Amino acid sequence: MRKIIDGHLYNTETASCIASSGDSISHCGASIEALYRTRSGAWYVYSRSRMVAHLTPQEVCAWASSHNLTDDEATTIAALLGLKDA
Repeated sequence: MRKIIDGHLYNTETASCIASSGDSISHCGASIEALYRTRSGAWYVYSRSRMVAHLTPQEVCAWASSHNLTDDEATTIAALLGLKDA
């Protein structure tokens, strides 16, 4: 899925699927909602009904907190955001 938002192209085929809800990460295209990160480091959420772009690190954390992620997905997000153990 490609979509232009605020002059930036977001492409689910070239971005990395970091986490998803409703299915395993290997099936992001079939998931209900998925968190992606572009090659340049921009975060966005894609679902069948909407795409939300320009997520801040705080918004990424909020999204992750509100979804049932695997340990690997949570660890990957924390590492990409530079979060430390509490």
